[in-house]
Amino acid sequence: MKNWLNVEEAMAFLEEHYIHVSYKTFTSWLRNGEIPAIASDNRKEGWAIRKEDVFAFADKKRPGLRGILEGYHGLLEDMERVKQQVKVLMQNECDIAPIDKEGIPNSSSEEVGLHNDEIAFLYDFIQDLSDELQEVKKQNEWMNQAYEQLVGDYNFLYEELKMHYENDEELILAKDEEVSEKEEVAKIDEETFSELVQVQWEKKFPNEIFCLGQEKIKELYTIFYRNLYQNGGEEELTIIKQGDVYICPVSQKEYKHINRIYNPVIRRVLDHTQGKILKKQHMISSENVL
Repeated sequence: MKNWLNVEEAMAFLEEHYIHVSYKTFTSWLRNGEIPAIASDNRKEGWAIRKEDVFAFADKKRPGLRGILEGYHGLLEDMERVKQQVKVLMQNECDIAPIDKEGIPNSSSEEVGLHNDEIAFLYDFIQDLSDELQEVKKQNEWMNQAYEQLVGDYNFLYEELKMHYENDEELILAKDEEVSEKEEVAKIDEETFSELVQVQWEKKFPNEIFCLGQEKIKELYTIFYRNLYQNGGEEELTIIKQGDVYICPVSQKEYKHINRIYNPVIRRVLDHTQGKILKKQHMISSENVL
C-alpha cells in the first residue's frame, strides 16, 4: 500500500476492516478531522490521506483486528512462496530419470532422498500454514461477531438511555405542571386595589373627579373581596396561576393578564355603589358652592 491514499482507496481499506460507510459519511469524517487529511484545491483530486492515519482510525474503530488481518495476509504470502517452491521441486522431480535396464538409477539415491525430504518438509509446512490460516479465520469471524454484538449492545443501550432521558424530561415537565397548577396568587392588597379603582373610575365617569377617601376605598375593597375571594360564601378562594395563564376562582375561566380578573369585579362594585357615591359628591360640591 502506498503512503498516500485517495478517498476510494481509504474506504476500500476500511471495508476490509468491516467499517462500511457511505462516501458522504466518510468525507464528513475528513472535514470534521476524525481522519486527518489534506483537501485539494482541485475538487477532482479530492482528498489526500496518509495510510498511517487510516490505520490509526481503523485501530480505534476495530481494536486488534488489523493485527489479525495482517497475520492472515502474511500467512497467505508464505503459502504462495511455498507453492512456488513446491512447483520448482516438482519440476526437478520430473527431470530425475527412471532406473535404466541394468537397474542403475540415473541420479544418485542421496539426491533422490534429499529431494523427497524437501518435499516432505514443505508438505508439513503447508499443513501447519493451513492450520494457522484456519485459526486466524476463526479469530477473524469471532472478532467480527464480537463487533456486531458490541454494535447491537451499543444501539440497545443508546435507545434505553434515550427513552430514560425522554421519560425523565416528561416527568420533570409533569412535575412542573403540577407545581404550576398549585401556584396560588397572593390576594390583592388595598393599595393596589385603590389604584385599579381609580383607573376604572376614570373610564366609567370621565367627567367626575376621583375623590374617594380611605374609608370608602376600604368599604369597596370589602365588597370586592367578598365577590372575588369568597363568592358570597364563607369558603376562601384564590386565583390560580397555571403556566402563563391565571384562572378566575369564580368562573374558572383562564386569562393571560390577572387584571382581567380584577377589573370586571371592580366595575360591578362601582356600578352597585355609583349612585350613592355620585350623590354624595354632588352634595359636597353644592355645600362648597354655598
